[in-house]
Amino acid sequence: MTTTSNNKLVSWAAATAVLPFVAVPAMFASTGLAHAGDGGMLAAANAERAKNGCPAWVMNPGLQAAAQSHADDVISTGTGHTGSDGSTPDSRAAANGWTGASIGEIQVGGMGGGATPQTAISEWMKDGHKLAFSDCTTTDAGAVFQTNDVGWTAVIDAGAR
Repeated sequence: MTTTSNNKLVSWAAATAVLPFVAVPAMFASTGLAHAGDGGMLAAANAERAKNGCPAWVMNPGLQAAAQSHADDVISTGTGHTGSDGSTPDSRAAANGWTGASIGEIQVGGMGGGATPQTAISEWMKDGHKLAFSDCTTTDAGAVFQTNDVGWTAVIDAGAR
């Protein structure tokens, strides 16, 4: 991921690179989405950031579009940070108009029903992804939580202007 060397984002971007989303692509084969969009993900993420003394992320339309397109890809194909079309967090953000100094992406998902945005936050807090919520240098984000009839996924793309 492209980051600036004087930015804490380097720490959590590196953590996401070694902790990829793991899924069997066929597990997400579905007849359609039960829920798409933010789904309360940004509010849940900002609540976690507040616990760390960080300001709330501001929803950025370009990052939101990048997160949504990747969440759609993840929930239908089970792909990781590299999309099924070869896209990366950086390329998806740039394609949607992001011109900020840095970008980082976290994603998580699972099978079964009953998951909520808080489920995603709880999973991220178990590993290196929790660094994303204590990096107070990031300012903008796109956040998506969605489910289909067999599973769920959450994606946050965050960056510093």
